[in-house]
Amino acid sequence: MNLRLLLTAGFTLLLLMGLNSATAQCTRSQDHTDTNNAARTEQNDHQTDANTYRSHCSSYYSSCHRSSGGFEFSNNLLVLGAATIAPDSDELILATGLEYGRQITNNIGVGALAEIRQSQEDDELALRFGVPINFRPIGGLQLSAGPLFATNRNAVRQVVGGTQEEPEVGLVNEWSSDWGARAGLSYFINVGQVLIAPTARWDYLNEQWQATFGLNLGMGF
Repeated sequence: MNLRLLLTAGFTLLLLMGLNSATAQCTRSQDHTDTNNAARTEQNDHQTDANTYRSHCSSYYSSCHRSSGGFEFSNNLLVLGAATIAPDSDELILATGLEYGRQITNNIGVGALAEIRQSQEDDELALRFGVPINFRPIGGLQLSAGPLFATNRNAVRQVVGGTQEEPEVGLVNEWSSDWGARAGLSYFINVGQVLIAPTARWDYLNEQWQATFGLNLGMGF
């Protein structure tokens, strides 16, 4: 009688252990399947994002990159439009020109600019050329700094003829050049391929800083 009870208890114990082992194996298999399905879903999502990005790039421009702020152009060409106050006469001086920018990485880029400024009061003409280094920390925000070369034409009164008793005085154009630096802050807004960039710039020339504020318009490609 005791032997029969012992065998019955042993058989029941072995059966319970087998059921527990099968249940655990089934659970591990289900977890592994769920993990694989989640990994495949995430991979498909990344592939979909990549396909969307490539489609966007091919639709708008041939060379582009993706940054933290979204899709951006690798190249941009801007028409500069700005105004500044002359530090010595408080006269409003308008400035215009062209600037080209090229993104080397998602955050770093280089550019080249040519700018002309005209003073209506004393017929002063200023040409400025620069090679800025551009840094985009986030989105369309851009910080720039680089060397600046400026050449100015001033109308100076000089004796141009006449006699010693009655000299003839006229205006003569004189050119002067100077090296300096430019720092700038811009924010690029993409409207399709059109770029709108409010900007503020500070030029250091002749041992003084001069601020310029304006709005740049252009296109990306």
